[in-house]
Amino acid sequence: MLKYNDLNSIINTAEYRNINESYMRKFKTPYYETFDIFLCHSSSDIDEIVKLKTYLLRKYNKKAYVCEVDDPQLDPAKANRETAKTLQERMNASSELYFVLSKNTQKSIWMPWELGYFDGTKTNKNIKIFPLIDKVEEEIFNFEGQEYLELYSIFERDESYYKALKFKHSIDKLTRFGVSNHTMRI
Repeated sequence: MLKYNDLNSIINTAEYRNINESYMRKFKTPYYETFDIFLCHSSSDIDEIVKLKTYLLRKYNKKAYVCEVDDPQLDPAKANRETAKTLQERMNASSELYFVLSKNTQKSIWMPWELGYFDGTKTNKNIKIFPLIDKVEEEIFNFEGQEYLELYSIFERDESYYKALKFKHSIDKLTRFGVSNHTMRI
């Protein structure tokens, strides 16, 4: 699992400086460009997402789409037809979708829509949950209120890892809210 602190090593690379400069100067990526990955993310995580875009390029040689970087004319805070059309075109030009799971995921108005669009239109549904956590955020794997995320695999983890996390959360929930709070009667 990738932690926020792991991304800080990317800052001193030429790739990060180029991507960050494009983001800061608001250079738009041409529409004919294709992407390996569409990074579905909360705009609250943009600083980490710019680093993640660099990380994926350096480590996996994968070109990732990030709306704030590649389409700076979009305002992710506003849901409108122009933004939706642009995002659809960019998802169509991407081979994979990584749903970047963070503490800010549930605040996003676009993430569930992007996931649903990609899942509904791609014949080769290459969708991964990409956890981006800090030390105390393992609780995000509970997916409470976002149970649909359980339909997809976790990036670089097999199904047994997810099952173990789900089991851990079930046990934690029982000990916090169930068994430990009730007195047994004989």
